[in-house]
Amino acid sequence: MAADVRAGRVEQAVSHIASDAGDLRERARGELRNYKVTGITIKRPIQIKFEPSRGRPTRASAEFNIVVTGGDAGGLIENQQVPRYLIVRFGRDGEKWLADDYEHHDPLYGMRIPEK
Repeated sequence: MAADVRAGRVEQAVSHIASDAGDLRERARGELRNYKVTGITIKRPIQIKFEPSRGRPTRASAEFNIVVTGGDAGGLIENQQVPRYLIVRFGRDGEKWLADDYEHHDPLYGMRIPEK
């Protein structure tokens, strides 16, 4: 998905979102069309959680920091680095994991979440 976002391939990026998450697809399209992304750096650690289920897990989430480089689609702002804390929730669709929800927050968000 990051490679598709970086290349400006909005529809391919959105294809990584579950087809039954129509509102999420539209939200992602709207956000991606507003920006020109020239780089995405995914920072470690990446925290991945699988929800228990019988047999193979069917739900998971990933939390991590990213730094997005780019600007607005109109070209008024360019080459800005924007750090964000990203939470992506996934559902299993056969052998593939597709995003069905996401949130992004300020980069310190992960440090403020109490341990469970």
